[in-house]
Amino acid sequence: MAELIAEGAVRIAHERGAKVIVLPTIPFGVNTGQADIKLDMNLNPGTQFMILKDLITVLDRQGIKKFVILNSHGGNDFKQMIRELNLIFPDMFISQCHWFKIPGLRSILTIWANCR
Repeated sequence: MAELIAEGAVRIAHERGAKVIVLPTIPFGVNTGQADIKLDMNLNPGTQFMILKDLITVLDRQGIKKFVILNSHGGNDFKQMIRELNLIFPDMFISQCHWFKIPGLRSILTIWANCR
């Protein structure tokens, strides 16, 4: 779902003249509370931080100064990581979006599905 939402947002942004890209989805998140579920994959927050730091290092070097994390997993929260990354990359705008917490989301998704 995150990929579809990101692609839709980028399409709208491009139509309005913005220069935006979607990086590949990272299909794993923090699942430390679900160790009893077979094949439940987990990335510890420290691993997530290192992935973000490496990605932002490349973007920063290339002059891209805005980075939005489209979070699609309730177990992930990047708030503390973003605070730390902002110290490392003071010229970079870094933010997260928990799209699944949008009020009225069920109605929005129903309308969107009917328009496809």
